[in-house]
Amino acid sequence: RVPAGSIDAKSAGRALNKASNQIANDVADWLKS
Repeated sequence: RVPAGSIDAKSAGRALNKASNQIANDVADWLKS
Protein backbone atom coordinates (compact mmCIF):
# COMPACT_ATOMS: atom_id res chain seq x y z
CA ARG A 1 0.00 0.00 0.00
CA VAL A 2 1.27 3.44 -0.90
CA PRO A 3 1.20 5.92 1.99
CA ALA A 4 -1.52 8.53 1.49
CA GLY A 5 0.95 11.39 2.01
CA SER A 6 2.89 10.65 -1.17
CA ILE A 7 -0.28 10.44 -3.26
CA ASP A 8 -1.54 13.73 -1.84
CA ALA A 9 1.78 15.44 -2.53
CA LYS A 10 1.80 14.21 -6.12
CA SER A 11 -1.78 15.21 -6.90
CA ALA A 12 -1.39 18.52 -5.06
CA GLY A 13 1.70 19.24 -7.15
CA ARG A 14 -0.25 18.52 -10.32
CA ALA A 15 -3.10 20.78 -9.21
CA LEU A 16 -0.67 23.59 -8.32
CA ASN A 17 1.05 23.19 -11.67
CA LYS A 18 -2.28 23.45 -13.48
CA ALA A 19 -3.32 26.48 -11.44
CA SER A 20 -0.05 28.33 -12.00
CA ASN A 21 -0.23 27.65 -15.75
CA GLN A 22 -3.78 29.04 -15.79
CA ILE A 23 -2.71 32.15 -13.86
CA ALA A 24 0.27 32.66 -16.19
CA ASN A 25 -2.07 32.50 -19.18
CA ASP A 26 -4.50 34.96 -17.59
CA VAL A 27 -1.68 37.40 -16.79
CA ALA A 28 -0.29 37.11 -20.31
CA ASP A 29 -3.72 37.85 -21.79
CA TRP A 30 -4.17 40.80 -19.42
CA LEU A 31 -0.77 42.25 -20.33
CA LYS A 32 -1.56 41.97 -24.06
CA SER A 33 -4.92 43.73 -23.76
